[in-house]
Amino acid sequence: GGGPTRRRHAVRDALARWLRSVGHHAVTEQVIGGWETADGQAVLDVVYHLGARGRICLDVSLVDAASAARTGRGRTYVLRRREREKHHRYPHAGPVPFVLDNRGRWGAEAETWLRQVLSEVPDEERNDARRQLRATIAHAVQGQIAEQVALAVELS
Repeated sequence: GGGPTRRRHAVRDALARWLRSVGHHAVTEQVIGGWETADGQAVLDVVYHLGARGRICLDVSLVDAASAARTGRGRTYVLRRREREKHHRYPHAGPVPFVLDNRGRWGAEAETWLRQVLSEVPDEERNDARRQLRATIAHAVQGQIAEQVALAVELS
């Protein structure tokens, strides 16, 4: 109960903390006016400003790596499909889908986003910042999975 939501929130919070650590004013769970959908308000996971690029809105999503095996199309297909779904949900607005599978693989748009944000980080700090974010995201995902496993064992 609630495992996928907790994993997504853990990643959301890790992204916001990391962005703050590299000098951005990142906020979470922001309502974005004008991006409303048939489901109601658009609430994006992490919002911050990136220099001349302006407001950046990250929409975090995790996919089940096992579903890739079931489709027979591979993890890349499942990640890209989720990215397309995010763009379909906000077709006019252009959020950045930050999609991961539960085994740690990042979607192409998350990888592109990382390269863009790192371009704003001083050269001598870039590799450390990249490693820090990847480790923080991995810790967030795996920590939540471990918590779900422990809870399941406790309940059985």
